[in-house]
Amino acid sequence: MLTGLKKVNYDQLDALLSIKGLQRWDNPYTTEDAHRKFLETYPKIFIKEKAILPGIPEKRTKGLHSCELGKGTVPSKGSHNISIYLNLIKKCQKLRSDSPEFVEKLNILIKILRKIPIRRSSEEHEIVHKTMKIITGISDQLSDAELKQLSKTVTREYWMKGSTVDASQEFYTVLRGSFQPLTKYYKRTIAGDFVSATAESGGSAKEPQSTSQTLFGIGSCFGTLEPLPPKMHHNVLTIVTEENCDFLKISSTDYLRVKEEVAKREKLAKEELIHACPCYRHWPMVFIFQLAAQLKWRKFPADHVLMKAGELSEYVGFIKSGSCNAYRIIPALVKRPLGKMMKQMKQVLIGQLHPKDSFGEV
Repeated sequence: MLTGLKKVNYDQLDALLSIKGLQRWDNPYTTEDAHRKFLETYPKIFIKEKAILPGIPEKRTKGLHSCELGKGTVPSKGSHNISIYLNLIKKCQKLRSDSPEFVEKLNILIKILRKIPIRRSSEEHEIVHKTMKIITGISDQLSDAELKQLSKTVTREYWMKGSTVDASQEFYTVLRGSFQPLTKYYKRTIAGDFVSATAESGGSAKEPQSTSQTLFGIGSCFGTLEPLPPKMHHNVLTIVTEENCDFLKISSTDYLRVKEEVAKREKLAKEELIHACPCYRHWPMVFIFQLAAQLKWRKFPADHVLMKAGELSEYVGFIKSGSCNAYRIIPALVKRPLGKMMKQMKQVLIGQLHPKDSFGEV
């Protein structure tokens, strides 16, 4: 008859049953001493399972404070969901270029890139994609959609020691070896800024050449994702290899094609999402095109408060995936110890929003 989550300590049960003076067929009354012993022993016969609380590290992780929480998903103010912060810590931990794990991943990447893209398996394409994500010079400039598609077209180039490489039409990453810039600038970002060996600069690339002896090793990037104008091709982004080198190469032509394809897909996805919402089904497409141009994709963690009652929303939200709960805060009477009633504010679920629903217009 003893079932449920509680387990029985049979030694204490035997001790309970052997108490003398308890009421039974030959003893009509329970003695005071037996009653006291019964009350002391009875709670001990049930073994309660120890509650396992979420583990909190004794030593605070520095990664949570050193990472940039502004990039990507941020927890809501006052959120107590520990998993959100742990995921942020993991995302902010990047492999150092001199770590054995990073070098090992690049060696695996070299073996895969020896095959032409069409001969790589889907598993190998996934390895290339994941490895490119940990290379800061690439992942900082490309979206995940662009990165995933470009990972299927990247190639490997081998250059011997002392070779001069013109990177005005390609973007390279060092997988093995090292290089030294021959010109003042060795890299150009998507934003159009030229980067020198010592500092980032947005000035003209026609300034005098630098005599810097700075060396760049494994994981370093040079070149440009967007091709330079024809007048700037000559001696703008040029390097010399200091040893035999293996490079990962992203063609500027491939990048421009992928960028255009991803932009078209995102534009179409935004338009379809807006048009699927009940309040916008009868809108003329010309207005939906204008509204889609203002949309930006954002990801939010669970328990993130998007809007509060009584406040004007600063944006309109369209739910692509997931669901949102709508709560109303109402006063309720709560029974306290000693039968005392107390008024307390409670959240009551009044509805739920699903994909293709919108909020924030009113």
